[in-house]
Order: sequence, then structure tokens, then C-alpha cells
Amino acid sequence: MAPSTTVAIVNKSRFQELHIPLPPLEEQRRIAAILDKADAVRRKRKEAIALTEELLRSAFLEIFGDPATNPKGWEVVDLGNHLSFVTSGPRGWAKYYSDNGERFIRSLDVRMNFISDSDAVFVNAPNNSEAKRARVEDGDVLLTMTGSRIGRVAPVPKGFGTAYISQHVSILRPRQTISPQYLSFFLSTSSGGQRQIASMQYGQTKPGLNLNQVCSFQVPLPPMEKQLHFDAFWLCYQSALTNQTTALTRDEYLFNSLLQRAFQGEL
Repeated sequence: MAPSTTVAIVNKSRFQELHIPLPPLEEQRRIAAILDKADAVRRKRKEAIALTEELLRSAFLEIFGDPATNPKGWEVVDLGNHLSFVTSGPRGWAKYYSDNGERFIRSLDVRMNFISDSDAVFVNAPNNSEAKRARVEDGDVLLTMTGSRIGRVAPVPKGFGTAYISQHVSILRPRQTISPQYLSFFLSTSSGGQRQIASMQYGQTKPGLNLNQVCSFQVPLPPMEKQLHFDAFWLCYQSALTNQTTALTRDEYLFNSLLQRAFQGEL
């Protein structure tokens, strides 16, 4: 209906020729009521996920205070002094893509405080120094450095498995003075890390960060006891988020199944 090769347009007369199934009005209302109930379940699940995320933010502010004002007077340090290793990923690894192998983490895989498994890609990594440098370890913090997703950050959870980063992602490997979960969440806060990231981005056509800028981030450094206290909240959050996300996937499948059955006359 939109054959144009430049700008796809469906004109009014062709649109009016579109054929649709038209059950009796009472049947339409019955189908709509069923789908409304299924959609309400999806909405409530999304609200639950949002509330779960808000609980973690509340725990962070309760334990550490607002990073913008540092009301508890924590020492503020240069991040680079508390990293044992920092690097960005290698270029040109598309040639290593494979249907199986090791996980390859791109910028779109790094979400705020978690690594997405959606549309994951894999590589057969070469056995060289570049691959060794780009290999992640449990407890690393991944930060997107270039492109349209600058500033997304996530810790690598225990047992994640062998994985490598792309050129748009950096590895921040904390020393024992700073918790990966605390660092990741601080960098994700609008009044803490995100404010600094926004002020440091360079380039108008292709904005980004460099490693020297990352190392210069100013980070409040609470006692490790406080950081570990937050880690306990983080574990509860991750467990709840995993359960909620799994349930949302199931709810989405149910809704789509009902939708297909409705328009096939099987509902």
C-alpha cells in the first residue's frame, strides 16, 4: 500500500480500501474487555518494576545522601585513584561474530545498572593481547563511552561468564576500596555521575568520553561498611527485578497470544 521508494505514504483512497474482519458489536466489546484485562496486568507489572527501581534509589539516598550535596560529608576522590584497571574495547571485531562462543557486550547491551541479554551477540575471540585486555571480569563496571548511549553503566555480576567489550564500552575495574555496585549506581544518578558525564562529553557530531575524563570523575567515598550495606539492598533488588522481568515477559506473551486468537475468531 506504500510502494514509494523515497517516502512511504498511504493515500486516503487506498487506505479506505483496507479490509478488516468485523465481528458483531457485542463480540467486539467482549474481545476488547478480555484484552483490556490482559493489558492491565502488563501495566501493573511495569509499575511494579518501576517501584522496585525506586526502592533501590531510596536505599542509596538513605545510606549515602544526595551526591550533589554530599550531606554526610564523605571524602570526595578522583575515581582513577580507586581503579586497578581501565580500558576501552577494541575496534573491528565484527569479523569475529559467531552463532555461539563468548558474549560480546555492545553499548546497546549496557543498560542502567544491568546488562541486557536481549539480542545478545557472540564472538570467537582471538588469542592475543587485545582480547585479553578487552575481557571482562566479575566485579568490573562497564560504562558506555561513545555514540548515542553515552553514560549507561552496569556492574558485571558474579558468574557472568567469559565476555568481551566493544569499542564503545569501557571497563572500570575497582580496587577493594570501592564496591562495583556502589560505583555503578553513583554513576547512574542524575545528580552524581550523569551530571559529570554530561559536562565532560566532547564533540558535537559524535560526542563521547575519553579514559582520562573517566578517571577524573569525582566520587564520594563512604566507608566500605556502608557500601556493603548497599550491596545487600542491591542483591534483593536484582532478585526482585529478575522475577518481575520474567513475569512481564510471560504477560507480554499472553497478551500477544490473546490478540492473535481474537482476530482469528478463536477467543
